[in-house]
Amino acid sequence: GKTGTLRYMAPEVYLVVRHTYDEKVDIYSCAMIFWFLCTGTRAFDRMTDVMAAHSACVAAVRPPISSLPYRDMKPIVTASWDHDPRKRPSAEQLLERLQMLQRPACCGLFR
Repeated sequence: GKTGTLRYMAPEVYLVVRHTYDEKVDIYSCAMIFWFLCTGTRAFDRMTDVMAAHSACVAAVRPPISSLPYRDMKPIVTASWDHDPRKRPSAEQLLERLQMLQRPACCGLFR
């Protein structure tokens, strides 16, 4: 447990809820990285890594989704950083949702 960057760590890893994890911990981290890539701002930028992890993992605080400039990414990021890992998409589901952003009917990230 507690392996990785605290700021991007899934709640179940930080809290050591269980000793076996699945891909959903990486999906959570990916959502935090998506938020950083889309906003150019590190999540919980005014907090230490420990404070950020505690806020996200114990109080279920997330960066403000309203700060994401790409509306098509909002539901993807929100689902991917859900506090309950069972509600997060699988890696395959996440990839499918991201691929849909590339389709002409969607206009992708350029909305």
